[in-house]
Amino acid sequence: MDRCPDGMWPTCYLTGQPLVRPGDMRFLHQFAHVLPKGAYPRWKEAAANIRLLHPDVHANQESYPEWKALQDGMKAAYYAGEDPTAEWIENVEYT
Repeated sequence: MDRCPDGMWPTCYLTGQPLVRPGDMRFLHQFAHVLPKGAYPRWKEAAANIRLLHPDVHANQESYPEWKALQDGMKAAYYAGEDPTAEWIENVEYT
């Protein structure tokens, strides 16, 4: 895969920098769970709980205030019993 369907290469959710390409040893380290899989098993595989982060950013995601805000919003939705597949969850930005 060289490009996404719209012709653009995906970028990091937090920084906007281009993600590494397939073949790079860090490629699989770009998929970050907003809520940890073990602590929030109901949302483990929900697309709304996964963001694309550059591997360097993924290693330090907790240092970004935007990430903390996103986690706080997702935790509130999780404990409120929201459906993680609901369209509004995937499109909302918690800031």
